[in-house]
Amino acid sequence: MLWIDTKYAGLISPKLDKWKVKQTNPFVANFRCPICGDSASNPNKARGYLLQHKNSMMLKCHNCGISMGLDKLIEKLDSSLYQQYKLEKFEKNLRKNLSILNLNLKQKVSKTFQILSKISQI
Repeated sequence: MLWIDTKYAGLISPKLDKWKVKQTNPFVANFRCPICGDSASNPNKARGYLLQHKNSMMLKCHNCGISMGLDKLIEKLDSSLYQQYKLEKFEKNLRKNLSILNLNLKQKVSKTFQILSKISQI
């Protein structure tokens, strides 16, 4: 579900000062930390990073030391976007689980028909 995180990182980027994507695979973006604001004396410092971690994204600030998931960052910056994000993640999980259930059901039905055809041969 990394593509959903990447999508929402792009959608939240206008709210993050000095946003710059440094690398796409693995994903790394740099910006001014929205929690501590980075440096009050130097507006060009950007020590907040959005990093790909396993199959999700994490915020890490090298100024204040905060670390949080992308979902918490979105929740802090834009509550309506956070609701959309949660809904899309839920929908993706639901589709994945339904496809697994559908595959299991097809396998069980196939086995049942194999057994029935053997019984009819008796």
